[in-house]
Amino acid sequence: LDNSEARRKVLEELYEKFFKNALPKEAQRLGVVYTPHELVDFVLYSADYLLQKEFGKSLSDEGVHILDPFAGMGTFIWRLLADPDLIRDEDLERKFWEELHANEILPLAYYMASINVEESFRERMESRDGEDPGYLAFEGMVYRDTFNALTRADGSQAAMRFMQDNDKRANRQDETGVSVIIGNPPYSIQQRTTNDDNPNVRYPHIEERVKETVASRTNVKARNSLYDHYKMGIRWATDRFDDVGGIIGFVTSASFIDANADTGLRACLAEEFTSIYCFNLRGNQRTQGETSRKEGGKIFGSGSRAPIAITLFVKNPNAEHEGCRIYYKDIGDYLTREQKLWIVDNAGRVDGVDDWESINPDENYDWVNLGDPTYSTHLPIGSPDVRNEQARDALMYLYSRGIESGKDVWVFDMSSTELLSRVQRMSNVFNGKLDALKNGVPIDELTRPQPSLIKLDSPLIQRLRRQYESKYDVTHLRKSMYRPFVPMYVYFDRFFMNTLNRLPMFFPIDGADNKVINTPTIGITKEFSALVTDTQPDLNLMQGGQAFPRFYYEEVDDSG
Repeated sequence: LDNSEARRKVLEELYEKFFKNALPKEAQRLGVVYTPHELVDFVLYSADYLLQKEFGKSLSDEGVHILDPFAGMGTFIWRLLADPDLIRDEDLERKFWEELHANEILPLAYYMASINVEESFRERMESRDGEDPGYLAFEGMVYRDTFNALTRADGSQAAMRFMQDNDKRANRQDETGVSVIIGNPPYSIQQRTTNDDNPNVRYPHIEERVKETVASRTNVKARNSLYDHYKMGIRWATDRFDDVGGIIGFVTSASFIDANADTGLRACLAEEFTSIYCFNLRGNQRTQGETSRKEGGKIFGSGSRAPIAITLFVKNPNAEHEGCRIYYKDIGDYLTREQKLWIVDNAGRVDGVDDWESINPDENYDWVNLGDPTYSTHLPIGSPDVRNEQARDALMYLYSRGIESGKDVWVFDMSSTELLSRVQRMSNVFNGKLDALKNGVPIDELTRPQPSLIKLDSPLIQRLRRQYESKYDVTHLRKSMYRPFVPMYVYFDRFFMNTLNRLPMFFPIDGADNKVINTPTIGITKEFSALVTDTQPDLNLMQGGQAFPRFYYEEVDDSG
């Protein structure tokens, strides 16, 4: 390879594939992908254009500090440095030494980003001056976790006591007012199940800020998605600006555009920014059939199945217009990845995009697919608060989530014989641990994983701590609907379940006469479907399913 562009492309692809295969948990948790250069350049040129339009400055001007808080391989910074149309020759050294900043927490990525930026600067200097300046370290690169940057509580702090140069760089960055924040935040909500053993790192400060702002404006109960790292990245970047304001240019998941759970996020964005340009590149491959084909190619290829958007957020305290002006562009249906990248590259920046749609959010803060304003006047199917008298005005009064076992492989089976045998064995193992606990064996020793004998999740460990005895009972065997048109037997007992919710009120005994309408939970999915069953449904019969019954049963005192 005889040019740096080709060498970097190989390194980027190797970087992504290395993490995917060698460190799959880190790749999933941190959303390790390399960002296509067409998207990077669009963000950079759009930020430069909007900076001139809104603040009368350019990226190259003195005093304009630029930060990539999630640097990865440093693609945004090195492509910025490499482009004389964005950074003028006469400003090159000042930018490199004083006004460019980046954070990265993965050591391999940190070093690759540093090398990429330093190589980009060296090539520009050699091209400008005609001689190789040799190695010059990029002192704007900081090894740390951005989400804990301002709290100084990231896990690298112990090491930083022995990394004085890095600590000085971090302090300098924190004390600097930033005008432009660019990058590709990680996309990660949480591990799918506790069996994954891959939990996200907790960030109390930024999580509290999300809770105070976004979560407080959201009506849905399923709020895990609000703490997706890219949304936390938007929150962090917004808080990083001072009173002067600035511009954020991020490549993120596009799910926030129309997700039911993200009404609070959209409300906060409209209140905290003066202009927003959102270019929806689609590509949601978590869909199926015709919907999936319309979504088109995945922007990150095999790196992510999520829909992708490029969004520029402008915070200008001196804006002449009232409120927030939101501009939206849907790239269109049935486009391949290559076609999408060509469109982005051909547009160049936000003013090169044709037919921006001016968005006027409705009272529910919806941007697209606006709902019928009379919807709120319709009779509710059910009410979450059964203690409220108005709940009785709902069509079905009570409803319930499906069975939440936390241990499906233990309490569901196609064979009733196999299921009862497995549950009886698990019950005996649990009671054996209970006897050992009473005889003085430490709880930590008793709760070590024994995957072939028992699934000791948190609820079951709590029952062990409280010395509850397991009472195996064959009458707990029930029929259930595990997945659409997939009936299974279930051991319908609260002891070995995380929760049965209100289902015992709908099916108090085996064979109870009832039918329930099962629907997905609002906020979990945008797709709607309904399925009627006459047995207990599992939570994931439908996505985070809710069950609306024809009848509910109450205990009757017939003693006299």
